[in-house]
Amino acid sequence: RSGGFLPYIRGDAPNGGSLTFVRIPFGEYTADTLVSSNPEEKERSIYSRSAALERRIRIVSVQQANRDSSYAEMSFFSEIHDFGACFSGDTLHTTFTLKNTGNKPLIIDSVLSECSCLKITPMQTEIAPGASSVFQTILIAAQEPGLRAYYFHVFSNGIPDQKRLSVTAEIFQKE
Repeated sequence: RSGGFLPYIRGDAPNGGSLTFVRIPFGEYTADTLVSSNPEEKERSIYSRSAALERRIRIVSVQQANRDSSYAEMSFFSEIHDFGACFSGDTLHTTFTLKNTGNKPLIIDSVLSECSCLKITPMQTEIAPGASSVFQTILIAAQEPGLRAYYFHVFSNGIPDQKRLSVTAEIFQKE
């Protein structure tokens, strides 16, 4: 129902890519001719253990189309930042640097955080080929002590069209 390949299978991927499956009845050509389709013949039946072990999906070939000559590419210098030890309620600041390593302008569509305690602000929403941009990141450390990981997603017109970045911290209770 949902997944990364679904837009490619449906043919409506944002980058115009597609994924096509060609079904070949490979098993009909390679199956043992002594196997019977009669369920009464227990040892030689298609329902037997030996026949079941022969059932599998084989990928016979894969073809990859050449990448468009014009594309935006999202590359972060680091996709994780560890704040180390901090206290609950602390406000922590860091930056993530993004570079467009493609040859077409990179457009940041949105940045979504999985936690309201994590705020991310891109300094630019359009990044020229070869240029970089900084994401200001603010984390308000949780009240619960322990090791914590927080994630946010950057969506763009680039390749890949989304990246998941994270910040981590070991939170201690204030005394």
